[in-house]
This record gives sequence, C-alpha cells and structure tokens, in this order.
Amino acid sequence: MFLNLITVLRFHANKKNRSRQVVMKSCFVFLLCLLLSNTGIAQNSIDLSGTWQFQTDSLNIGLQQKWYNQKLQNQIKLPGSMATNGIGNPVDLKTPSTGDILDSSYYKKPQYAPYRKPGNIKIPFWLQPVKYYKGVAWYQKTVNVPKSFEGKAVCVYLERPHWQSTVWVDGQKLGEDNSLGTAHTLNISKLKAGEHTITVRIDNGINELKVGEDSHSISDNTQGNWNGIIGKMALIAMPQIHIENVQLYPDIAKKQVLVNIKFNNPNKKAQKSILEIEVQLSNPKAEKLNTLSQKISIAANSDSVSLDCPMGQNPLLWDEFNPNVYTMKVRLKSKSGADEKAVDFGMREIAAQGKQLTINGKPLFLRGTLDCAAYPLTGFPPMDVASWTAILTKIKSYGLNHVRYHSWAPPEAAFIAADKLGMYLQVECSSWANGDARIGEGKVLDKWI
Repeated sequence: MFLNLITVLRFHANKKNRSRQVVMKSCFVFLLCLLLSNTGIAQNSIDLSGTWQFQTDSLNIGLQQKWYNQKLQNQIKLPGSMATNGIGNPVDLKTPSTGDILDSSYYKKPQYAPYRKPGNIKIPFWLQPVKYYKGVAWYQKTVNVPKSFEGKAVCVYLERPHWQSTVWVDGQKLGEDNSLGTAHTLNISKLKAGEHTITVRIDNGINELKVGEDSHSISDNTQGNWNGIIGKMALIAMPQIHIENVQLYPDIAKKQVLVNIKFNNPNKKAQKSILEIEVQLSNPKAEKLNTLSQKISIAANSDSVSLDCPMGQNPLLWDEFNPNVYTMKVRLKSKSGADEKAVDFGMREIAAQGKQLTINGKPLFLRGTLDCAAYPLTGFPPMDVASWTAILTKIKSYGLNHVRYHSWAPPEAAFIAADKLGMYLQVECSSWANGDARIGEGKVLDKWI
C-alpha cells in the first residue's frame, strides 16, 4: 500500500535565507521519496472498540497514584474522542487552545462583545468544539483472551491515538509512543488465556516534543487537539516467528519488484522456514504470475531477506489514468505456525527530466488542492475507506489529481482509496516547524521526524 505516498518534510527557514528556487527544489527532492507499507491486521485479533472505562487526569497525578492498577470510574465510547463523547470543559475565553493567535481584536473590540459572553461564545480562530480538554486522560478495558493466543507473539494495536500514549497490561507497562501519523503498536511478551486489563494513558498537551503548535496534526486551527483513540483498535496474535515488515520497490525497466522482508525470530537459534510470494491483480487483462517458493533460514532474534519478484513480460503500470493496483501476499511457514502479510503496490517510476516530473517516462502535471485536516463534524479525519473514496472522488471530479496534506498525515484508508482512484498524495511529517519548533538543531524533533 501507499504506492503513491509522497513524503515532504517542509522546512520553514527565515525568509531572508529562503528563495523560491530552494523551496521548490527541496519539495521535489522529497516528492520523489515514494513509500510502501503493509496492509491489514492479522486474522487472530480481538476487536477493542466499544465501551471503555475512563477518567480524566487534569492534575496529572495518575502515574504517581498508579491508576493503571485501579479500576477507572467513568465510561467512554471508542473509537472516538472526549469531544465526540461530550466530555470536557465548556469553551470560554480562558480555554487553553493549541495554536497561535495573530489578531487579538476579538478579545478587545466592542463589536465582538456579544460573542464573548457566557452562553454565546463564538471564537473565530479555532474549530470550536462543544467541550474541550487538553491534558492527560486514562482509558481502560478488560478483555477475555482465548486459549489460541497462548504461546504466540501478541501486540496492542491502536491505529491513531492523539497523541502521546503509554500502555499497561495487568499493571505491567508495555511502553509508550508519540507518533501522529502511524499506529501505536506495543508488544506483550507472554499472555495467558483469561481476563486481562489494558490501560492506556493519553496526553494531548505539548511537552518536550515540540512539533510546532500550528501544525495541523495537533492545532485547534483546523483539526482539533482532541484526546482519544480513533481507527482500528485490536489485540493481535501472531506466530512467535513472524513477518515484521515488508517493503516493495518496483522496477518497471527490469519488470520486477525488489522485496525486502524483515522477520522476527525470538529463538536463540536459526529457524528453517518456507517463504512464499504470490502476486494478484483484479484486472482480468493482467498476466498470471507464478507463486514463488523458497526455503530460508531465519537467524536468531531477527533477520531480513531481499529478493527480486518477476512481474511477467507485460506488467500493467500504475498512474492516475490507469490505477492498476497489485496485491502481494507474503507467507511464512515455520515450526511456530503460518504468518501472512498482504501489501498493495503499483508498477510505477517517479523521476525528473530537468525541471519536469515524470511518471513511467511521461510528463506528470500536478493539479492539486490543500487539506489542512479540517473535519468539523468530529474534529478529526474519517478512518474508513468508503469515506476517503467519497472525498477523493469529489476532488477528482474537479479535474484534480493531487492533494497536499499540510503538516499532518491522513490515515491508511486514504492511501487505499487514492491508490485505486489514481490520486497523488503529498503527505507531510506531522510537523510545521515554526515558532518554538526547530529542525536541524539536534533536538528531540529531529529524531522524531
């Protein structure tokens, strides 16, 4: 998947040090960094959506009082946010919104006075929710784990927490994550059948990690700075020896795909396994390809393998007019069981001829629009493929083929829809480095990016 993902790291230098030529050159360099990623969740999974126990922690005392060992008192529906559940504080003139205010006239001029009164607050700068909360909140759910999970590698999968998460299982800390554009996945070493309690602490305040408070990944200007979890939520079981990651690099000149596979092998010795690769395309005109199968030995702890997958004599290429999407199924058969990952990809090559971008050797003209994460019904983007298909189909109906996601990353569902519709996505790394945020100074933000 993500065959059209265009990652742009936008550097906001001082105006005197930045020329239009330099900015365009930087954008084009990152424009060519096309990524691919894995799709889907393992079959052995427990859906974690539904009712969770819940408690706000405005004084940030939960860690000290070990709330991960206590039963939380209130309830909330997930996927969702505190705001979509009607939980938080009423919006008033002292609400600590996230983002810069460049014009303070709303707070001073008499013509705005009616909109500064309690009960009629209308603040012009932000996506104004009914209730607002910035700080720490705790989420908790008890799960009944089946016998089939025993002896397997298990992880907690949260597609999009917002935004700094820490996870405990039965009071034992698994770890923490603060990604704004990718899922938070935390591994459990061993999990026996029976009831287990998952506790998640989420902080949507800006702490030592400063991505830029006007970044649309966190700012109240467009996407609200909400507290919660959206998208897929699951407890996933995999064989102890399993596929950790698959990366695909199409080569249309050689009519093949370079397949890089990373495995996880927790054993102290190398393990003999069988690797199978099958490529499918729904287009009936596509050439039928043979399934590749070979014996491999996976080294202790972890290992990786690279191989070339032939795509036949006439592979169907991907572009905006012919969005041919292949699916590669990578299967691993070992003594601990069978594991499979399915990865969508397209046979395409983005390049440059002078100042002209090309795709598959033909000129590429980007006709685009801007998405600053403005989804006012919820304060966060939809997470399902149907919604993104509708959004991108509407954009395409205006003759556009390109969307820039300013300082935020849309969910996996957006890439699935874009791949099949023939849309180019220019996705930025969840940071607008202005104000007190700086890139290139060796601070926490550099490593996070």
